[in-house]
Amino acid sequence: MADPSKTEKATPRRRGELRGKGQTAKSQEFNTALLFIVAIVFLKFYFPAVVHYVQTSTYQLWNNFPKDISVNGFMALMGQISMGMLVALAPLFLALIITAVISNISQVGLHLSFYSIKPDITKLNPVQGFKRLFSMQPLMQLGMNLVKISIFLWLAISILTSHYNQLLQTVHMPLSETGRLMAAVVWELSWKLGAVMLIVAIVDLIWQRWYFERGIRMSKQEIKDEHRNSEGDPQIKAKIKQLQRKAALQRMMESIPRADVILTNPTHLAVAIEYKPESMNAPQVVAKGAEAIAERIKERGREYQVPILENKPLARALFRSVEVGQEVPAELYAAVSEVLIYVYQMTGRIEDFSQR
Repeated sequence: MADPSKTEKATPRRRGELRGKGQTAKSQEFNTALLFIVAIVFLKFYFPAVVHYVQTSTYQLWNNFPKDISVNGFMALMGQISMGMLVALAPLFLALIITAVISNISQVGLHLSFYSIKPDITKLNPVQGFKRLFSMQPLMQLGMNLVKISIFLWLAISILTSHYNQLLQTVHMPLSETGRLMAAVVWELSWKLGAVMLIVAIVDLIWQRWYFERGIRMSKQEIKDEHRNSEGDPQIKAKIKQLQRKAALQRMMESIPRADVILTNPTHLAVAIEYKPESMNAPQVVAKGAEAIAERIKERGREYQVPILENKPLARALFRSVEVGQEVPAELYAAVSEVLIYVYQMTGRIEDFSQR
C-alpha cells in the first residue's frame, strides 16, 4: 500500500539516484511485442528466400551425397548445412537485435547499470518476497497475461474455424496449394496476434510509467531533507554568514587606524578614507557603516586620533557608490582631494600630498 504522506513528485536528484540503480519505468511487454512484430513482418518478406535456400541446399545435398561416408565426413556435412542455415537467418537475428536495442533505448535511454546484479542478501528474505508476490505489480502482470492468453485462444479458434472447410480440403490439394493456404492462415493469425500484443504492450507501458511514478513519490519532509543535504542546513548557512560578517567587520575595524580621515553624516553614516601616495593610485574606502557600525567606526577613529569631519553629501555619495577596499571614483576624486588637503594641512602632512 502506498504511503499517504508521499504526495510530491520525485525530484531530479531522486530520479538520478534510482536511474543509477537501474530502476526505471520499463515495459517488457512492449519489447516482446516489437520483437514479435518485426519477426513476423521480416519473415513475411524474407521467408521465401530462406525456403529457396533450403530447397537448393537439399537438392544439392541429395544429388551429391557420397555413397561411402565416414562419421567425420557426416559431421562435417551437418556442420556445413547448419552454418548455411545460420547465414540464411543472420539478417533476421540482426533485425531482432537492433529492434531490442532500439526498444530499450526508447524506453529508458542510453544507460548501463550493474547495480541490479550485485549480491543483496535482503533479496533472500522470504517475508519481503511474499509481500512482493502479492503487491499490485505482479497482480497486474498476472491479469494482463490472463487477458492475453484468452484473446490469443479466441483468435486462434476463430481463425481456424473460419478456414475450417478449406483446411479439410487440403487432403485433396497439391502440396504447393496446401503450403500457400497454411502460410495464409499462419500470417493472418500472426499479424492479429501482433496487433493484440501491441495494444496490450501500450497499456502495459502506460501502467508501468504510472506505477513507477507512484512508487517514487516523495513526502514534503523528504524533499526538505534532500534540499538541506544538497544546499546545506539553513541554520548552518546563516551561522556561517554571520561569522563571515563578523570577520569582515573585524578586518574593517583593524584598518581604521591607517585611515587619513573619517567622513560622517554626521550621526547615521561614517566612511573612513586612506590614501598612501607612494602605493595608491587614488584614495580608498577602508571602512564604512551605518547606525551602530558608524558609531563604532567613529569611536575607533577617536581612539587612534583619526580626524573626523562632517560632510553629509560626500559621506552619502561614498557610502552609496564605493565598497570597502575600492578606490574613490573619478567623479568624487576632486571632493575627496579637498578633504584630504584640509586634513593634511591640519596635521602638517601637506608636503606628502604635494609630492604626489
